[in-house]
Formats: sequence, C-alpha cells, structure tokens
Amino acid sequence: MAVDSLLARTARHLQLAMSPQEYEAFRDQYRDPDGRRYIPDDGYYDDEDNVRSFWEHIPEYLIARCPLCGASFTERMDTYSLEDWMLGFTDAVYYGGEQRHIGCYHFVGVQSFINLNSIVPTEPSYYRGESEVPYVMPIFLPDDPVSYVVMHSLPICRVENDTFVPRYSLFMLTYYSQDPHVLLKRNTEHWKPGMGMISPMYPFSSDRDLLKWVVAGKLWWLDLDRDDLSLKSGPVEEFPYGNIEGRDRPFTYRKGRLGKT
Repeated sequence: MAVDSLLARTARHLQLAMSPQEYEAFRDQYRDPDGRRYIPDDGYYDDEDNVRSFWEHIPEYLIARCPLCGASFTERMDTYSLEDWMLGFTDAVYYGGEQRHIGCYHFVGVQSFINLNSIVPTEPSYYRGESEVPYVMPIFLPDDPVSYVVMHSLPICRVENDTFVPRYSLFMLTYYSQDPHVLLKRNTEHWKPGMGMISPMYPFSSDRDLLKWVVAGKLWWLDLDRDDLSLKSGPVEEFPYGNIEGRDRPFTYRKGRLGKT
C-alpha cells in the first residue's frame, strides 16, 4: 500500500476550519492547574459549558455506517494534531464522550489504530503507541449472530511551514451485530482474575489478515472516493487497506526519541 496515495484519498475528507495559529490560541484556553493542555470531557477538570465550548470547535466525522440498518456513527475528533492522541485498548475512538453518536442498536464497539507512517512524532513530549497495523477481532465476527466490521481512515495533521499537513493515519474498525450483548459477553468470558480492569473491546483474539475478512464478506469499508463515504464491500482488489506496514506491538517516544514501553 502506498502511504502517500492513501493519505491523499483520506485527506479529502478532512475538516480544518482553523489555521495553525488559531488552533494554538484555541488550545491554549484549556490548561490544567500545572499549565498542561488537556482535552475537556465530562467530569475531567471542567464544567459543562467549557466542555461544550471546546467540542463545538472540533470537527465531527463520519466513522462508520451500520451494514445491518444503514445508521451512521459519528464522533468529534481533533485531527489538527497528534498532541493529545494516545490510544489504548478502548471501545471509544477518542475523548468525545457525549460527542459521539452511535446511531443504532447494532453497534458493538470501535478499535482504533494510529500509524505514524515512519515519522518521528515530535509534537508531544511523550507519545505511547499500540499496534500501528490494524487487525480484526474474530470473536466479534461470528455468523451467529450475524456480525460485521466496518473500516475507515482519517489523517492526523502536523504543522509544517505554518500549514496543517496530513502525515499520520488513523484507522478505525467499528463492529456491528444483530445481538451486541452476546458478542461482548462471549469476549469477557476470557477475562481471568488478575487482569485488572479492561475494556469490553479488549482483543482476546486478533487477526491481521484483513483481506481474508474482506473475502469472507465480514469486513466492509467506507468508500474514500465518494463524497458521501458510502458503505462498500466486495472485490478484494478494491479494498484500500491491504498490506499496511508498521509496528505490531506497543512502543513509546519521549521527546522524539524511541524508547521502551
């Protein structure tokens, strides 16, 4: 897969309403008592008015469409900068809280991946990454109940020459099922004492062979070449996310230097 080609196809769906200077001034309004910038969310350092004010300025993106009923799943996500992105094993794409709109009963959860595309992240002083290479979780893709996963991608920008430039790739896989509760229950049955608190979307099983799931009709995607991002499945040759390269295990960067997790 050509990274530049994929970034160009995803970049057409970016929503950038601020200049780098405006974005910096906007983000500087939200700092904790130690002067560090943070993402306002319900119950985190802030009141409802400030939470609402922040997210009103963050673009809302289509993340997936349900293959079972067609409902849209959207969420507000900060694609201006990598600074506050730190994904773990979670059933949420980002910090949106009430800013995410699931859309239907069939929604199971979302697994997200950020691929740095071989770029050293210098924007955050500390960055922790999980797998850069997306995978599916087979336990959420049974035939009974009927279940699917929908893949989509957006770029995350960095500032170069006073311009927002798409550099990093955010991959999102959203799971749907006729009976989400059955799938979540099956997955959590793998939990054992001592594992601590983990998300219901924790990957007790994973498979990086995405093409296999496209062929099986289980992995669908949003059509990057259409303005309406219509839902698509079918010929594996048209799948835009084959052969994604990158790290397949956790890693960290401290002040731009690769270190141990």
